[in-house]
Amino acid sequence: MALNVSVETFPVNKGEFQGVSFRKLAARLRGTNVLGAWLSVSFDILSPMKPTRIALLLAAILSIAAAARAQTMVAKTITFTGASQSQAELLTLSGLTPGKTLTKDDIDAAASRLDASGLFTNVQWGSNAGVLTFTLEANASAQLERVQYGNFVWFTQAQLNDAVHQRLPLFTGSVPANGELKDQVKQTLVAVMIDRGLNVTVEGHGVAGGRFQYSIAS
Repeated sequence: MALNVSVETFPVNKGEFQGVSFRKLAARLRGTNVLGAWLSVSFDILSPMKPTRIALLLAAILSIAAAARAQTMVAKTITFTGASQSQAELLTLSGLTPGKTLTKDDIDAAASRLDASGLFTNVQWGSNAGVLTFTLEANASAQLERVQYGNFVWFTQAQLNDAVHQRLPLFTGSVPANGELKDQVKQTLVAVMIDRGLNVTVEGHGVAGGRFQYSIAS
């Protein structure tokens, strides 16, 4: 079996790997969590190769793995398609800020937050020329429950809706039956109460009529 790889095309410092054994390089590569499984089945394939060739090949792979982990982008513009929510609401939910340097992990975490809301069945992203685009597929079958408030005697229903929306733009008076938005609303209500000087515990549960009620625990 032949490996058609041109190691000369990679920016490898050959001197760095002189005198380093194949097994040590393999161990270093496994430590990157990149191609570790491939190494475990490829030792017999690589063993007949010249040691220098093996060292350069593994060094090249190490270099690529390190570059992939460190790769960043500056997202000058962040856009969202396929959703009825506003760009500002979705941007707040994503936790990203246009113009900042982002890693792949940052973007994946933002996609996870969008997915966890329960409002979307599919979340994908791509980037081009400094523009980061999230493509969302709305969850058409999501069961929305209208929110009502129990014993928040200091506020009207409308005042609480507005207070939560200001802190959690994605909230517009209803929450999906599934997803993390219910808990986010509960945490936001706790923050609203703290601003009023009240340290309370907020609980939530479904009530008749397909509604979801938040109350201060007694």
